[in-house]
Amino acid sequence: DLSFPLPPALVVRAFYNWRVGGALAWELDFWGRYRRAIEAADARLDAAVENYDDALVLLIAEVASTYVEIRTLQQRLEYAQENVELQRESARIAQARRDVAAIDAEVDAPQARSNLFQTEAAIYLLRINLRRAQNRLAVLLGMPPHDLTPLLEPPLGIPTAPPTVALEVPAVLLRRRPDVRRAERLVAAQSAAIGIAESNLYPAISISGALQVEAEDFSRLFNSQAWAGNVGPLFRWNVLNYGRLVNLIRVEDARLQQQIAAYQQTVLRANEEAENAIVGFLLLHERIALLRQSVAEAQEAARVTQAKYRAGRIEFNRVFTIEQFLVSQQDQLAQSQGDLAQSLIQLYKAVGGGWELRLEEPQAGSGFPAAVPPASCSVCCSREPGSTWSSFRLRTWRPPTAARFGTSPSPNWPGPTRTVSSPSRGSTPTRGRRRWPNSTTPSGTWVCGGRS
Repeated sequence: DLSFPLPPALVVRAFYNWRVGGALAWELDFWGRYRRAIEAADARLDAAVENYDDALVLLIAEVASTYVEIRTLQQRLEYAQENVELQRESARIAQARRDVAAIDAEVDAPQARSNLFQTEAAIYLLRINLRRAQNRLAVLLGMPPHDLTPLLEPPLGIPTAPPTVALEVPAVLLRRRPDVRRAERLVAAQSAAIGIAESNLYPAISISGALQVEAEDFSRLFNSQAWAGNVGPLFRWNVLNYGRLVNLIRVEDARLQQQIAAYQQTVLRANEEAENAIVGFLLLHERIALLRQSVAEAQEAARVTQAKYRAGRIEFNRVFTIEQFLVSQQDQLAQSQGDLAQSLIQLYKAVGGGWELRLEEPQAGSGFPAAVPPASCSVCCSREPGSTWSSFRLRTWRPPTAARFGTSPSPNWPGPTRTVSSPSRGSTPTRGRRRWPNSTTPSGTWVCGGRS
């Protein structure tokens, strides 16, 4: 047995080792990997802001559209109530003729009451739709659904649109749309992603260093002998993964083509919405003018036929037909007047109006934009008392301020008169060796004119 116990002086039951240090590495951005990453992050931030602006445009358009719908239903109710009074008088005359046993009076009286009951039933349907529209407006305004009649009194009628509307170059107006700008920023972000993928093809060069102090006793931790460190370059290159890296670049390029197609489709859809709103604005003026003449003639015919029926010179079928026609024409007139106001709202929405509220100075102590004076609507038009749109003025877009978003506005953003020829904010830069596509935005001038 060669084992023997060690002396107690040689037995170490505990030891101490103090070490403090740090390391630092810096990768040189030779191939623009981090520059492209910053560009992509900035573009995605811009897209998020535009997404918020698009929600504002939709909200404001929906509020204005619902308000016009309420005023239209009120006007239709007023016409229906007027026709109820007219038909009630015809029913009274028919009943009086029945009481004296006039010819065909036993048919005329039920027919007149049936026509009266039908119009009265239509009034209740209009009231149902009116209350639903009020509830929808209350929800849009952030209030519980309730009757808004006290807030909407007195009835001001359907807002009327101006006879003409002059618009700027289509490319400028469509660039106001947040959805178009959001699609553009997504293209820019994806273009920068290609540069990030291509940078992986090249070697990564970095400089790293480490510094530490180490000692067994804390008292000797900061002695000169305790210091140690190193510094030197690092070189990393994925030479054996070239096939995978090239395929990743192709994937990013395919995503770029997808974003470009989405951008072009957004521009085409914006053009379609604007053209549809312009067509409705132009032709509804002509339709309303003809319907007003039709209503005037129908009112005169109803007055004459009722007078002749009272004198027993014509049968009730003529009165019945004219009164039904008057109800129909007045209802169509009110609906067309509402459609004209809706077409102006849709036109303003089609050119991206409404998100400018985000740029308004908020009230003190409130997170909401400053209130708009009731006599001057700064969102889409100038308004006169009586709910009449007297003009249609589009605002000039202003980039976000540095104080609001923490970054400076881009100096390359085009002004209100610049024609867009590509999705980029400035010239057509090459990002990741891919050039921007040509824009599908048309050129020219829109001038709308109509006759009220």
